[in-house]
Amino acid sequence: MKDVVNRIIKEEEAARILVQEAKAKAEQDIERARKEAKDILGKKAFEVKESCRNRKKAAEETFRREKETMLKKLREQMAVRRNELEKDVDRLAGEIFDRLVGRGR
Repeated sequence: MKDVVNRIIKEEEAARILVQEAKAKAEQDIERARKEAKDILGKKAFEVKESCRNRKKAAEETFRREKETMLKKLREQMAVRRNELEKDVDRLAGEIFDRLVGRGR
């Protein structure tokens, strides 16, 4: 009977040791998983930030190009208008001169 009790005690002790080892391994696995998750999240956060930075840069470049195109068109329109006004000024100056001199009647 004493042998049976000792054997049960030894088996319980062995089982307790196995449970402690399994618990320690599980905690290590959990800690490793947490670290991996943290690393993945850190990398993804960096990638997202970098992607946002690149999209912002591309949007700013697109805006700059569109602005330059609009300014170029506006300058061209203003040059055409200036030329038209200069022609009008030359024509009006000629008409006024002719009236003053008396040829325009």
